[in-house]
Amino acid sequence: MKNSLEVIEKNVPKKDKKEHKKWINKEIHDLIEERRKSKNVEAKYKDLNRNIKIKCNAAKEEWINPQCHEIEQKLNIDSKFMHAKIKDVSGKKIKCNSSGCIKSKDGTILMEKKEIPNRWSEYVENLFKDDICKKPKMKKNIKGPTILKEKVEDAIKKMTNGKATGPDNIPVEIIKAFDNLGIDLTTKLLNAICGSGTILEDLCKSVFMVLPKTPGATECELHSTVSLMSHYTKILLHV
Repeated sequence: MKNSLEVIEKNVPKKDKKEHKKWINKEIHDLIEERRKSKNVEAKYKDLNRNIKIKCNAAKEEWINPQCHEIEQKLNIDSKFMHAKIKDVSGKKIKCNSSGCIKSKDGTILMEKKEIPNRWSEYVENLFKDDICKKPKMKKNIKGPTILKEKVEDAIKKMTNGKATGPDNIPVEIIKAFDNLGIDLTTKLLNAICGSGTILEDLCKSVFMVLPKTPGATECELHSTVSLMSHYTKILLHV
């Protein structure tokens, strides 16, 4: 291990700790280096420092004007390019996150960690409230058509990779990776559910995520709700 680290240290080039601004050209870079070497000569250091500031301002203006012009041209044409360009010019990440605070039903700002999840729970319950008082009784052990392996295979193939997992934390890539074994096990599981009338607890649950529609949104109504369910539930609904 020690020998490997020594080889890496000798052959892999080191990255500069500080990245220079894009408008800093070779002339300015050379002046900065000269200024660094002149720390002990006060008069020369001040003169170089003043000269560097003047050249930096001029170089920055010369570099940034075409960038801004390009952003203006793409303003209503290519928003993805525009935001990427703004990020490149400003050197900052564009964030569209909520502040973390949320308003209660009466408009009061909630800041306590315990109060915020309770408010979201209240909002989601009202959002998906229906007139069903009790869960319908499921008839068990009723003979019906068997779920075919081909139907399950087709449903799995149509599922898109990279999708978020549900409460069971099983990604679709794992189901697909098992190939025929995964199809067989899924088919048996779904037939057992249909035959018994009993659905596993994880397959009945959904995890709700909230995404702000506007930066800094504090009203629940200004958030989009996304429901994440198990991929097995999706396959069951498909077949």
